Amino acid sequence: MRIALLLVLLASAPLAHAALQGPALMRTTISVADGAPSNTINALGYDDQGFLMVGTTAGLARYDGARFETLLSADHEGLDGDRIIALHRDPSGRVWIGAAQAAPCVLENDRFRRISEAEDLHSVRQFLATKDGALWLVGHKLARFHDDELEVFGEESGLPGGPLSRLVEDGEGSLWIATREGVFKRDADGFQCVDHRRSVWLTTDFEGYVWSQTASGDVVSLSGPPAETLSLGQVRLQDEVPHKGATRLLATSAGVFAMWRGDSPEQRLRIGTEGIAQLDVPRGVRCLLQGSGSVRDLWIGTELDALQYVETSSTVLVDLHQDFPRWAAAHVHPLPGGDALILGGDRQVAFLLDEKGKRTPIEVIDPSDYHSNSSASTSGVTWLSTRGGLARFEDGILLPDPRWRGPAGPIIASPDGDVWLVFQGRLEQVEAGRGSSGELASFPLPPSGIVALCYARGAPIAASRSELLRLDTKSGEWMTIAKLGQASVRHLRPGHGGEIWISTYGQGLFRLGAAGPLEHWSKAAGLPDPFLAWIAPVDDSGYLWVHSNAGVIRASTASLDAHAAGKTMTIEAQTFRVPEANGALGAVLANGAIALPTLEGVAIFDRSSLPPPSASPRVLIRGPYVNGAPMNEAGHYRDSVNVLYEFTAPIFPTSSHASFQYRMVEFDERWIDAGSARAARFPNLPNGRYTLEVRARTPTSTWSTPMRSKTLVIAPYWFERAWVRWSFAGAALLAVLRLFFLRNRSLGRRNFALTQEVSRRKAMEARLGASERRFRRLFHTAPSAILSWTPSGSLADRNERADELFAWGHDEVVEGHPWELFDDEELGKDAIQRAFVECEDFSLVAMTRVGDFQVKRCRWHFAPTRSESGEVTSIIAMISDLSRRDKDARTLADLRENLVRAEESERSRIARELHDDLSQRLAALAIEAHLLDLKRPSNGPTDESGMTETVRSFQSEIENVATHLHTLSRQLHPTIVDDLGLVTALRSECSRRNRTDKAPVELAIDSGVEEPPKETALALFRIAQEAIRNASRHSGATSIHVTLEVNGDSLELSVRDNGKGIGRAESPAGKGGIGMKSMQERARLAGGDFWVTSNPSGGTCVTARVPRHAEGLRRAMALRDD
Repeated sequence: MRIALLLVLLASAPLAHAALQGPALMRTTISVADGAPSNTINALGYDDQGFLMVGTTAGLARYDGARFETLLSADHEGLDGDRIIALHRDPSGRVWIGAAQAAPCVLENDRFRRISEAEDLHSVRQFLATKDGALWLVGHKLARFHDDELEVFGEESGLPGGPLSRLVEDGEGSLWIATREGVFKRDADGFQCVDHRRSVWLTTDFEGYVWSQTASGDVVSLSGPPAETLSLGQVRLQDEVPHKGATRLLATSAGVFAMWRGDSPEQRLRIGTEGIAQLDVPRGVRCLLQGSGSVRDLWIGTELDALQYVETSSTVLVDLHQDFPRWAAAHVHPLPGGDALILGGDRQVAFLLDEKGKRTPIEVIDPSDYHSNSSASTSGVTWLSTRGGLARFEDGILLPDPRWRGPAGPIIASPDGDVWLVFQGRLEQVEAGRGSSGELASFPLPPSGIVALCYARGAPIAASRSELLRLDTKSGEWMTIAKLGQASVRHLRPGHGGEIWISTYGQGLFRLGAAGPLEHWSKAAGLPDPFLAWIAPVDDSGYLWVHSNAGVIRASTASLDAHAAGKTMTIEAQTFRVPEANGALGAVLANGAIALPTLEGVAIFDRSSLPPPSASPRVLIRGPYVNGAPMNEAGHYRDSVNVLYEFTAPIFPTSSHASFQYRMVEFDERWIDAGSARAARFPNLPNGRYTLEVRARTPTSTWSTPMRSKTLVIAPYWFERAWVRWSFAGAALLAVLRLFFLRNRSLGRRNFALTQEVSRRKAMEARLGASERRFRRLFHTAPSAILSWTPSGSLADRNERADELFAWGHDEVVEGHPWELFDDEELGKDAIQRAFVECEDFSLVAMTRVGDFQVKRCRWHFAPTRSESGEVTSIIAMISDLSRRDKDARTLADLRENLVRAEESERSRIARELHDDLSQRLAALAIEAHLLDLKRPSNGPTDESGMTETVRSFQSEIENVATHLHTLSRQLHPTIVDDLGLVTALRSECSRRNRTDKAPVELAIDSGVEEPPKETALALFRIAQEAIRNASRHSGATSIHVTLEVNGDSLELSVRDNGKGIGRAESPAGKGGIGMKSMQERARLAGGDFWVTSNPSGGTCVTARVPRHAEGLRRAMALRDD
């Protein structure tokens, strides 16, 4: 059986003439032998990274252009079947997969996710995305997936049971589905049968009307105007893909067919093989897929003949002669008018070739003129430099010029018509142009000879083996205008702007600007091939075309300029397949195509049919694999290892092989060419950090953005480290020197070296001394004492502040153990051991034996110093004298205590004044008022009654004032605390509050309470007095409970009420009032603690805890000072 390929794939090759030979299509077969899981291909698609997804009867495979990665259901959860029959990629990049007798699934982020259960939907053979954004799945049932929800349609929706064939959406957005019982159309009520004939395929024409292929093979119109039925017989449609223009490609059981518009309304659709090229494929085609990014390429999935890749060629070969169609052609010369002159060399073939491929024979007079190396054209005449000498082509005849016979070199012509020829060691002017004096000039060649010649900048320009030279036609001197090094020049092409393009064999492309330096582009800059030949003029789109051994290179002059200016790292250049160049000759035909001499004949390369530069491929790096195994998670290894990197990219067979470059980021500046290989091996990598960077390109793209691998770190063993090796090397060197000294005893020969060594060491010692002095200055001027001990316990160093603190002499040798400086030597031993053994920084406060047999409280801070290996070499202790701070703290505490005592003393004085003076006077006044009342006559006149009331009121008010003054004097200084003690004073105060306040006060005193010191008793009484007053005045309490109890070595006083509680701002933690702060300060001066607990919903408890005895008070105050 033969597979038909659409002629539109050949439309890019318009040179189809009887004289043109060679394939216009190139086909690549990819089968099981290349790693495919099966030769039966059921579905094709692309994933989100551009890899080709291939659905076969033996599993799903991912193909990158070189290798297959097979994905089986046994290895991947969510993938239920291996007989893949449908693939689809949605706009988000997810790949939908249908498998026979298995539930559909979706591949997203390299994970498979099942869409439904197999009993609900299986054997999905088609995915269709509709205009409303939904995705329809056609299997044994019909389903709709939208907004992450799957809706399955069964017989209740009007569809028949059994598997479904094909679903299409017409131009109006209606859905049509093919089944065994006919074609059904979806409307508002479900699916309705519109044609009862069994349908095996549905499609729409170019107007959106629906067509059905019936079981008999007929393709009938189901919607739209009446149309002629198409009969395909046994040919069954199985897949279709759009193509450029009003054309589609159809996969059928008989190969690839074409669908195009008909010529009349009755024949509005045509399907067939008319006008298509045939390729030999013995079995049918299951699926088609357009090439990625190009309408010129096509993937074909066949039933039994594996995967086929077909691409068009832009090159057509021209046979020189029917007797030797593939003989190498070496001589192609441009002619005015856009034709090319072809000379066959030893085969003695000569003809003209036009842009349509038509050949016109010419006559050659001298057989030696069949061999030519260059040509030049003036008005009406083309001059050729041949093996026989100079020849001229006129009127279809190649005539030898008798003046210049013998082997000739390059020939050029100026715009004015001057013709210059390299002949017998000289540059001869063979034709004088406009403005010439009429005399023909002759100049000797430069000593290094001439390998290429052009006319630019108003003079002949010659390339020798190492220089670019310009001839001064007035003086006859050759002037060097550029140095080319060892470049092997093949061709010179003058540009429109005065620049000169230079092709070389192996060294790449050069350009000499009109006023700039010589610029160079090699393979490292992105030039696909450095072995160049003929250069075509720059076209109107700004592309430079160069024939090379790898084909025709298209380079963007804008990218060349950007690279020369340092703006980009690589140039934009692509390669198109043309046979290897056979000489630095070529011609541009009238239609823009290029005629080139190649090792397989004359090639006509059509530049107009080429696609634009494609996107660079994305590179993926696998590995590294270290000693044959994947790299561990940390990426750290020891000793030298063997490393393998594998890399790939979705690059498929195109007009030339894809290429890769790689480099180690930490070591390589230049890229290393890997060609089409997809792996890089590095045996016995030494110690260091390694990160591989890889980039790729296709023949029609630029280099991709480099991708980096994971970083591999190879660390040396301890004996491989530099300092160990240097130590061994240094030791060995010293040993050798010692042996040398012992054996030779020649100090004279070592005198200069020793002098230099001494000078160097003195300089180092001077620098070390300066550093040491700076350190010692900081060490000795530190405000704290600093001591340093070795692990043996000996004092290694101390500063001047230590001498002052411990009263040591400046040169005194201090002996003894470090813990002997502690007043508590056991504490000192523990501290020293902790510093040496646990190797940690810590601080402590301890009584320290200082100078003059004193003991002071000091703060010690210990810090170990370590060697490079981590071993503790010494302990540094910083000692701060806390005695001055303690003295200041005690002074402050004494001031606070004196302030309270002064307050109590003043209260006592005021109370005595009130009691002894004002109270006595008020009492005397009360007595006098009483006496006055007694002296009043009992039977006096009635007007004395007012006076009596006045006297009694006066007496009552005086008594009230006296009572209030007595109470005030008790509050200012409760003498009852001094006279009767705390317990009696609290009972008296509670009784008084019960008489004067509304809220009753209850007092509970523990039986174990003993009389505390005077200061403590007064503080607790004042706290209780203030707390009761606050509860009575501000809380709105109905009851107040006062408790005094023993709590260990402390007395605990609490005043609790059931009032409204207090907020955070009124608590001691908040701002509080004067009363709160007074209670807190009295508790602190008594050596105790004070706190308030309150619930805003009701209730407050004021608590003070102070030491019971005077000794506890002193200890608490001491601890508080610490």
